[in-house]
Amino acid sequence: MKALFLVFLPLLAAAGDPRSTCTRMKEGDPMVYSDDFKQRLTMEEMRAKFEEMYQGPKRLKHRAYWDRQRKAYVMEVQANEKMVPVVLPASFVASVTRHVEIALERRYADFVFFPDMGHSHFYFAEGRQAEFNKVSDRPEICAWLMNEPSLKVLYHTAERLMQRADEGRGELFPGVENQWRYYTRNVVGDVRGGETLAPVFAWEEEGYNTVSALPGHAKYSSGFNLHASKDGCFPYRHKGKTYWFDLSWYDLEYSESGGSSGY
Repeated sequence: MKALFLVFLPLLAAAGDPRSTCTRMKEGDPMVYSDDFKQRLTMEEMRAKFEEMYQGPKRLKHRAYWDRQRKAYVMEVQANEKMVPVVLPASFVASVTRHVEIALERRYADFVFFPDMGHSHFYFAEGRQAEFNKVSDRPEICAWLMNEPSLKVLYHTAERLMQRADEGRGELFPGVENQWRYYTRNVVGDVRGGETLAPVFAWEEEGYNTVSALPGHAKYSSGFNLHASKDGCFPYRHKGKTYWFDLSWYDLEYSESGGSSGY
């Protein structure tokens, strides 16, 4: 764990800790919407869209930010009709960062945004259910989960990658690259450093290989969303370069023409 922080913390310091762009969302800030993306994208389309979104102004709704008063990174969640900041443990952020880096290195994912590696689900050891039941409101639940040693984070990657013929309803495309992305699209990591990130598999003859359960673990479905942006709060390294990403408890909404998905 110490080695992990030695790697992670200099990245923040090198860019000025915290970044001037790591601020609370303001009214009118451009947001990422679910319908910014087609239902199915080829790898070439996904690569072009990632570059467009990374360099563009859109960021996640209610993204994490640096709270000057608390001197900590926080992520807001709604409770009693108001937004409540929840402190992000440094170990949690460092673990998520390693999830991103390992996923990209091993090609469990190619891009950090909604069409590929952009959302997560939470699971914790079944033996911890009684402790979990003691917390009630959403801010307390989020804080408990991020500090829970048994927490597992499941990512569904290749979310909108075109991997099957007939607009995703037909046979799986051949080729090593596509097969690899299909069979490794469920990856699970811990929050004790994140180095254990590895794929799990769900057999679906006519589906998208989507894991929804982890043996021995209780499911708290809602996790966080992540989106890479040049103005993001948190750094990650990929192919010798530093990139940035944001986190949010909020799921992507549809634009005004399409309604909202909320949390």
